[in-house]
Amino acid sequence: MKITEQRNAIIYARISSDREGREYGVERQEAHCRRLAERRGWQVVTVLVDNDITGTGSKRRPGYEQMLDLLRDGAANAILAVSDKRLNRNYRNAFALLDLIQEQDIAVEFTKGGAINMNTAEGRGIARRKAIDAQEESEEIGERVADAKKDNVRDGTYRGGGRPFGYERDGVTLREDEAAYLRDATHRILAGESVRSILRLWEADGVRTPARRKRLPDGTRSEPISRSWTPSTLRNLLFRPRNAGHMEVATAVTKKRQGEITGKAVWPAIVSEDEWRQCRAVLENPVRRTTPGNARRWLGGRLYLCGVCTGPVCTTGRGSGNGSVYTCGPKRHITRDAAAVDDHVERTVLGQVVWEALRDPFWPPPPEAPAGPPTGQLSARHATLRAQLEALAEAFGDDDADLALYRVRARRITDEIKAVEQGIAEAVAASAAQPALLAGVDLPELVRRHQADTDDALAWWRETYSLEYRRKILQVLVVVTVRPGSSGRPPGWVPGAPYFNPETVDIDWTGAA
Repeated sequence: MKITEQRNAIIYARISSDREGREYGVERQEAHCRRLAERRGWQVVTVLVDNDITGTGSKRRPGYEQMLDLLRDGAANAILAVSDKRLNRNYRNAFALLDLIQEQDIAVEFTKGGAINMNTAEGRGIARRKAIDAQEESEEIGERVADAKKDNVRDGTYRGGGRPFGYERDGVTLREDEAAYLRDATHRILAGESVRSILRLWEADGVRTPARRKRLPDGTRSEPISRSWTPSTLRNLLFRPRNAGHMEVATAVTKKRQGEITGKAVWPAIVSEDEWRQCRAVLENPVRRTTPGNARRWLGGRLYLCGVCTGPVCTTGRGSGNGSVYTCGPKRHITRDAAAVDDHVERTVLGQVVWEALRDPFWPPPPEAPAGPPTGQLSARHATLRAQLEALAEAFGDDDADLALYRVRARRITDEIKAVEQGIAEAVAASAAQPALLAGVDLPELVRRHQADTDDALAWWRETYSLEYRRKILQVLVVVTVRPGSSGRPPGWVPGAPYFNPETVDIDWTGAA
């Protein structure tokens, strides 16, 4: 096979995270290959790139497949690459390519390592041995990485990767400012707030994801970039077992956010296990709906009751740009200014909350314990079963161990582990079904502001707590009934003043927070 004649060459580059892949980005691989093409007098017909796809795995390599098609069709009769490792690390693919090279007199040259000589048995043997050696090397690396991961899982140590939110780069030391936001977000979910309302708070405070490097088209990586949180990424963060100090391992059959928890980790927890499980139970509740199709603007829609038909009220425009009103539907027993009613209701409720807090330092009372089994006992049983499973694996670790017997005993333990985990989930779901909403309210600050200036207290209340959360507070504290307004202007009315009469809004205090 002559390599000095004119040929149409394909430059093939593969980006990967190994040392050579990091050293030779796409632009550098192409530049080296073009210089070699010039020395050989070859014409480069195309450059094909596979981005971060290992040469040993089963994933498709579109660039590699296109290269084979061009070679079979006769559109090219030469291949240029940095090294045989960039071209192949899978002996099956390599053998098929070597057969094609021999059948169609295709020249192959590397900028590191020279040419593949397929004209002699010795050259063909060397090429095949290189392919086998390359795959063996990759498999050995894979085994070492897998063993290291197993050790990390067993010991609960940090397995590396990007910096996790709430922790420093070592994956173990808490980053207190981020941990505080994560802790607060968990408590807000338990208090009934939505993921999107938390996102708005984080966006306002400039809370962003940990900086990550992005792989560029040429194979290099960008400078670290922080991004805004999205509903999906924030939910994933709240689902993360790491928050409760657990080690989680993804498996082939588990879904995202549902990996296998293998035990306690070495890093400190940000929230308690009960809080984490309650948060997951709330977010996984299929009947939970905190983001209606049309975003709410008013406090009492579908919450206040009509004083005539006792049906829930809704809001509608009054026309001519005169704002929104509460009404009970087609019959329109009532037509009341929505802003005025909401203002009166919230002022009254805040005044009552402040009065209760001053009257009783232990108000509101703590929530009742869930009726299910205590999660503390279940968690202890869960830890015991995990220890039994580890001890069983240790006992059957010899080469001559009875694997069938091991599988039977291990299955019994894992079945009980799943049952315990289900019991924990049910118990925390019961306790999260009716969260102690006022536990999320800064009562001392509310009392201080209310005693100083009721208008300031109302403004702070609306700015600090989302509309969804304030609606949930109303649902458990009061029943609001809106009656028809009296005809004519109320007594004492002066021009320019609103017509709203607060006596036509009944606010029945239940105090069941």
